[in-house]
Amino acid sequence: MVPVLMAGFTLKRFLPKIEEALRARSSGAGSSRVATRLSGKDEEDRQTALAGMTSLREVVEALQRSSGRPPANEIELYEDWETAHPGKPDPLDPFDGKRYGYYVQKGEWWIWSAGPDRENDTDDDIWLDQDGFSQ
Repeated sequence: MVPVLMAGFTLKRFLPKIEEALRARSSGAGSSRVATRLSGKDEEDRQTALAGMTSLREVVEALQRSSGRPPANEIELYEDWETAHPGKPDPLDPFDGKRYGYYVQKGEWWIWSAGPDRENDTDDDIWLDQDGFSQ
């Protein structure tokens, strides 16, 4: 598998998860979702991340309804968010202070937060897709 570069990092670990989710959807199987309990500041940041990712999800779903496709990439996602929310600052990942990650493949999309370790492409990343959140 060739690593995909996006937002300045390699998605080596994400692609197998994405491919597994696509296989599960095409076979009709659901994916298991496991929530990790956090405490203090990390839990507060997690809630902030969920809210920010939800606002981006609304933009993805609105574009899908109007054009039949999700935003093609992170740049288009944030441009669409800015159009829908003029004058408001972009939603940023509270864990690393950067834009949330966004990936599209075969019409399926994923938004993610770096999570408490503040690094993308690790096990504590928080994911949002058409089916909801996972960690």
